[in-house]
Amino acid sequence: MSVTYCEAQDVINFLRVKDDDGQRLIIDDSNEHITKTEIEALILEAEDYIDDQTHHAWRSTSVADEMYNFPYMRWGYHGYRYPLTAILEKPISLKQRNIRGPFVADTDKIEVWEGSAYVDYVKNKTEGRASDWWCDYEQGILYFVSSYPSRYVNAVKMTYRYGYETTVPRDIKKACIMLVATDILSTEGFSVLLPQGGTEYSFRDKISLWEAQTDKILKKQENFIFSFAP
Repeated sequence: MSVTYCEAQDVINFLRVKDDDGQRLIIDDSNEHITKTEIEALILEAEDYIDDQTHHAWRSTSVADEMYNFPYMRWGYHGYRYPLTAILEKPISLKQRNIRGPFVADTDKIEVWEGSAYVDYVKNKTEGRASDWWCDYEQGILYFVSSYPSRYVNAVKMTYRYGYETTVPRDIKKACIMLVATDILSTEGFSVLLPQGGTEYSFRDKISLWEAQTDKILKKQENFIFSFAP
C-alpha cells in the first residue's frame, strides 16, 4: 500500500539525516540502519491516526464491520421525541465524513439486525428519501426511512469507503512527518543516526514540541461528528 500524506524522504529531510560524506541522506532499502520500507510503514500508521483523530481523510480509505448502536431514548417512538419524526426517519451518525457514495453492492454494506440475522440493506433494500434508507454522504449520516433494526446494541454493521480529496493540505503533511519523526526519535536503534543538535533542544524536547504542534494541527482539521445519542 502506497503512502499519501508524506514521503519517506520528507521525514529524512525533516530530521536532517546525513550520510558518511556529510550530504543529506537519500533514503532507500539499502540503508543499513533504517530503510524506506520501515519509514513507509510508520507513515501508514500515522495516516491511520490522523484519519481517526480528524474524522477526515485525504485519501481513499475503507473500513469493515464497523459496529453501531441504534439510538434509543425513553420517550417517543424508537427513541425519538416526536411521533412524526419517528415515523419518517431515524438517523445514525457514522464515525467518518466524506463517505464515498453511492454505496455499491458487495463493496459497501449496511448490515442491519432483523430478528435473527444481519440483512444487507445495500443489496436487499432500496435507497431513497421515500424508500427504505438513504445516506448523507458528505456529513456521514445514515437515515432509516421505512425499515429499522430490531435491537439497539450492535444493531448495524457498516462496511464503507471514505475520503475523496486529492490534495493533502500542507499542515496535514507536516503533522504526518512529525508523527513519524517522533516514532523514529523514540526508538533507540534509530536515534543514534540523528544529529542531537546543540544544548538548547534534546531529543525529548524535540518530541514534546512536535507532539504539541501535531495536536494543534489535528484539532484544527477535526471534523464535527453529529451525535444522536440520548
